[in-house]
Amino acid sequence: MTSQRILDSGVDNSAFLLHEVPSLIALIVSLMMYGITLGQYLYYRHNFPSDKGRIKYFVLFLFTINTLHMYGSIADEWELLISCHHNSSPTCFKMSQWQSNVSLSCASYYAECHWDHYYYQMTLFLSFVVPFVVQSFYAYRIWIISGRNKIISGAIYTLAAIQMITGCVFMILLLFPSLVWFPMMMLCAPVAGIIADLLISISIYFYLRPNRFGVRS
Repeated sequence: MTSQRILDSGVDNSAFLLHEVPSLIALIVSLMMYGITLGQYLYYRHNFPSDKGRIKYFVLFLFTINTLHMYGSIADEWELLISCHHNSSPTCFKMSQWQSNVSLSCASYYAECHWDHYYYQMTLFLSFVVPFVVQSFYAYRIWIISGRNKIISGAIYTLAAIQMITGCVFMILLLFPSLVWFPMMMLCAPVAGIIADLLISISIYFYLRPNRFGVRS
């Protein structure tokens, strides 16, 4: 067992690099975006002290779950890239075994190498919760500025719910690898999220464009 190494072993590391290099790049970008989020939160606290209490608590809630998501992402990468370096523990040994079989799917990789980490479970769950909360809030705002357009706001709510539900289903399937599921299910959450974001952006531009009058406050 002690001869098994995660990064210095004789097994092919191409599968490990295939998944972890993009993950590390995503973490770096996420850290940059979290810095922007922190700046926005401090700016809001300083410049809008008279906002209603429910809005202040909502902003604080979003900032808190974003912080927890960032912590979980950092902890997960630290475990895999730092703690498991030259480590032959059973959890890390799973990764070494997985590297020797590059034919395993992405889902199998995460189920074997990540799922035992409580912070990975938290990060994965929050990665579906945060977009759902934010997109639902924007759907409500669009419902107001559009004069209560139920079609657009309803579509955004529906897509946000699809993203949340399919993400939670994906988490459940990781808990029970023996269940039959379709790999395309992994794409449902991000695709629904992208479409919802596009609808939000287009709707906000349309209803708040400079040459439009009669915008509801």
